[in-house]
Amino acid sequence: MAYSRFGTDYDRLTADFVGRSEDYESKVAEARDTGIAVVGAGISGLAAAVESVNRGIPTVLLEHRKVVGGSGMTTLGILAVGSHFQKEQGIEISTGEVIRMEQETFNYRADGARLRDMIFASADNLHWLEENGVEFSGVVDKYMADGHVPTFHWWKSSFGGGAYVNPMRETFERKGGTLLLRTAARKLIAENGTVRGLYAVEADGTVLRINAKAVILANGGFEQNKELLASRGYDPEDLSFMGAIGHDGSGHFMAWDAGGGNSMEISALMETPYNKNLPGICMRGYCQLWMGLQGRQMCVNGRGERFFDESASDKLRAFPQIAINLQRRYGAFEIYDQAVMDAAIEHAKIHSPRSWEKAATVIQEALDNGADGVWKANTMEELADRTGIDKDRLVKTYTDYSRYCENGRDEEFGKDPDRLWKLTGPFYCMKYTEPNYIATLGGVHTGRDSEVLNAKDRAVPGLYAVGMLGTELWPGYYTYGMPGGANAFNVDSGRRAVRHAAEYCI
Repeated sequence: MAYSRFGTDYDRLTADFVGRSEDYESKVAEARDTGIAVVGAGISGLAAAVESVNRGIPTVLLEHRKVVGGSGMTTLGILAVGSHFQKEQGIEISTGEVIRMEQETFNYRADGARLRDMIFASADNLHWLEENGVEFSGVVDKYMADGHVPTFHWWKSSFGGGAYVNPMRETFERKGGTLLLRTAARKLIAENGTVRGLYAVEADGTVLRINAKAVILANGGFEQNKELLASRGYDPEDLSFMGAIGHDGSGHFMAWDAGGGNSMEISALMETPYNKNLPGICMRGYCQLWMGLQGRQMCVNGRGERFFDESASDKLRAFPQIAINLQRRYGAFEIYDQAVMDAAIEHAKIHSPRSWEKAATVIQEALDNGADGVWKANTMEELADRTGIDKDRLVKTYTDYSRYCENGRDEEFGKDPDRLWKLTGPFYCMKYTEPNYIATLGGVHTGRDSEVLNAKDRAVPGLYAVGMLGTELWPGYYTYGMPGGANAFNVDSGRRAVRHAAEYCI
């Protein structure tokens, strides 16, 4: 099926998803009354639900799957600045520097006020999580050296399922919250423009009416909605998805149907360079090979031309993917030699040993099996023949690049001289076969307290969108510059929505 990146009919998509109120109302088998209804039991939804029951507000938490957690099941930690862990370890971070760096990255398109809100509240949010049963390992770092600042606080257990999801669910139910599994919210109920509840459908088709004084949408992203992905300029058939299933854009459609603003133009995919034929190296949403090579490789497109500074990931992990995406017409290839590979393995033994434990074996097996997108050659001419890269241009590019390495000056893209390693055969080459992503961010217009805003920046009373559904902090792409930021926003936005709803709606 062909998908168009232009002229997406969001109104049609919304109408097709939510349906008509009268069709649901005529089939209602049960009505429930509550204070706050939270849709989606991932990181942000659980944060909102626990904040709500802690305040004594009757709360219903709906989850369309048979288990809670969503993408949060495989997360590894969260951002905090000024936590007791950081103080105990003597880690000092300038909050102003972090905020300035993030704003400059986006040419000040990221809302500094909301960014400040999140970062200034992050230490308190971490402490609140501990009070509600979440445990941390005590390790604080730059997320395996990927970020700029040591803000990443690792969960005590390996993944968020055991460290965050399970204790937060236990707290929610112990304090009287109602959890409805396999119950999919489908359409909001509004009276005179104010949201008063929602219609939901159970797995057996039973229709519920949930009457609520406020609804908090925490459905997550649109990772598995092909038409919404296409609207952001991606061919869904060429994407590799490694996140949690079930993120179909339902929260987007419900919010838009109720009058919420559409901010898809600044939504983003949490994506990185990827080759599906290198399991164990390209995994968990990004390619360890790229990070491990530390910019010492030479990257070219199918025309045999370099197109950016290969060490750009030092400045921001997202930069290589942005540059690579612009070469989709020609393809992107990285070329390195054994010396660069050896240095990468030594680096990775310190920063990500589990991912690199069998790196050399994985690459050799791919070569032996003739896997697509992985090659080895003794000369550039031979490499061009095997890969299909333009031979004449590749040879010239390599000659020029070798001269830059010898002179310690990259005359084309200003690469860090310390990363200018002259490559000598045999040469390894990997093609980035497809963009890889684990989540999407944004698409519903929200305010500082997670209230859903319409196209004129006015709040839709009684409606909130939290977590990755309502974030506008990463316009266009996720930076990884302040590691753990996505989960920090998940928790902060969930709590912030409840506080606002408690004051204005309950």
